[in-house]
Amino acid sequence: MSPLEQARRIAAIVQDKLGRDVVILDMQPVCAYTDYFGGGTGGKPRQTKGILDEVHGRLKQENDLLPR
Repeated sequence: MSPLEQARRIAAIVQDKLGRDVVILDMQPVCAYTDYFGGGTGGKPRQTKGILDEVHGRLKQENDLLPR
């Protein structure tokens, strides 16, 4: 899975969990340690934690990846 595909997959999971304002920023021109940066918002701390747990769990289960 390419870095862009990973970023898009994470964005899709966040949207599935009702995250808002989801963005993917291409960091390749300005940063050597990462290709893409993703961000989004949750309504409350509990929802935001649920989004993070879902992203982590699904990527680990489906693709054997651990996002940072």
